Amino acid sequence: MGPKFDIIPRQRAKAYDSIFYVAGVPIIFLPWFYHPLNREPGHSGFLLPVPGHNSLRGFYIGAGYYWRINRSYDLTYEAQLFDSGIKTNHAEIRGKPVDGTSFDVVLFGSANNRLSSYSPEGLTVFGVVRSNLGDGWTAAGTLNYTTTLLFRRTGRNPTTRRWARRSTHRDL
Repeated sequence: MGPKFDIIPRQRAKAYDSIFYVAGVPIIFLPWFYHPLNREPGHSGFLLPVPGHNSLRGFYIGAGYYWRINRSYDLTYEAQLFDSGIKTNHAEIRGKPVDGTSFDVVLFGSANNRLSSYSPEGLTVFGVVRSNLGDGWTAAGTLNYTTTLLFRRTGRNPTTRRWARRSTHRDL
């Protein structure tokens, strides 16, 4: 809800001095808001910085970049810097090279400068590929690699686990 809107159908919508409500409760005031209305999905750009806390690594600030390579491929990169000196990197590349075929690959790495016994360094690579072969046949494959058992046990990325559950239910 806002005092001024500027809407061009199937192109864009702008709102000025807007207050967004959820279930009648004001949530956020935005002096300016833009939303594309075209059917073209996503644009490349920086992701908003995200502060947070991890019980193993401490407080952090994270930021990233989303790159829409073309209609069929995109890449997301996110980095987190923890107050404990740990740095993590998360990259995900997704693609749909042809109709009925898709892949997702996630890389998560952690570089630890201080807490070697609590949060080890390492790299995890997780990927899924699926292809519809026709006549009811589907080919699928999964890659799950972690550099060390210690990293798998204590430094595992919860984002990768959520992504793994999510990717098993995606349509081609």
